[in-house]
Amino acid sequence: ANGIAVSTTGSYTITGADAGNYTLIQPSGLSADITNTNLTISVTANDKTYDGGTTATVGATTFSGLVLGDDVSIDGIPSLFDFALKDVGTGIVVNATTGAYAITGTDAGNYTLIQPSGLTANITERDLSISVTADHKTYDGTTAADVSLGIPSLVSLETGDDVTLSASPVFTFASENVANGIAVATTGSYTITGTDALNYNLIQPSELSGNITKKQISVTPKNNQSKGQGENDPAFTFTSFPDLLLEDDFSGSLKRVPGENFGFYEIELGTLSAGNNYDLVVDSGINFEIKAATPIIDFDNIAKTYGDANFDYNDKFNGKVIF
Repeated sequence: ANGIAVSTTGSYTITGADAGNYTLIQPSGLSADITNTNLTISVTANDKTYDGGTTATVGATTFSGLVLGDDVSIDGIPSLFDFALKDVGTGIVVNATTGAYAITGTDAGNYTLIQPSGLTANITERDLSISVTADHKTYDGTTAADVSLGIPSLVSLETGDDVTLSASPVFTFASENVANGIAVATTGSYTITGTDALNYNLIQPSELSGNITKKQISVTPKNNQSKGQGENDPAFTFTSFPDLLLEDDFSGSLKRVPGENFGFYEIELGTLSAGNNYDLVVDSGINFEIKAATPIIDFDNIAKTYGDANFDYNDKFNGKVIF
């Protein structure tokens, strides 16, 4: 306030050899002004990860210049702080764009509140991951791999941002053989382009895995394979489709349904194999035939001299029938 009365406690005195010659008049009617002291709001703007917008936040508020013991507290704060730019950067100016700080308390009138100024903070890159899934494949003898139709998607991309995924790594299975959950490695990396690309930190795909499944081979036993009763089975022959890979080959053999009576016996897979990378399927309905043996009737001493009468075969039959 202005013109505040100033009172005294105690009084002035004078001394000296001539002091007794004077009547000392004490000062009266004193007044003076007490002006507001500045109270500065001290606050720090918070760094943030890029989110496509300019909205900012600040930390806890403290006072600079508050007299100890005074009853003063924050009564209002700005409702919105904004970065001057939306893009990634350091030392970006932050301003209170809506509202202001205010104070309350019995001593609040003694202060002139100084709003914060010169606030700055950083906007850091946002992690942008690539969603890809390694595709399963049928055994082809190679470690080449593909990922989810070749169209990976960007995760955490802000709506409307101009960011395009470009380049493509080479994906490779750790093994060429049939198995589940085979690790898939990458050679090279994805990149991003576009006016907003610098606001993102691209995370390359990792820990990919996929399955290699067995290649199915159709095995067709050749028709009209047979033997006579009492003979040993032949090696069953067959054709196959599609062909095995060049470095692969068959082992083992086909078998047939057991039995030695004349008739037809279906041919089955037996021990035939092309290794763990193939699934062999034998065509059904192709039979092996055991033919009935033709008997041979054994005769003794079948011979005559020219001009002799024919002999009776019944007299020569020795009772042996050979199959």
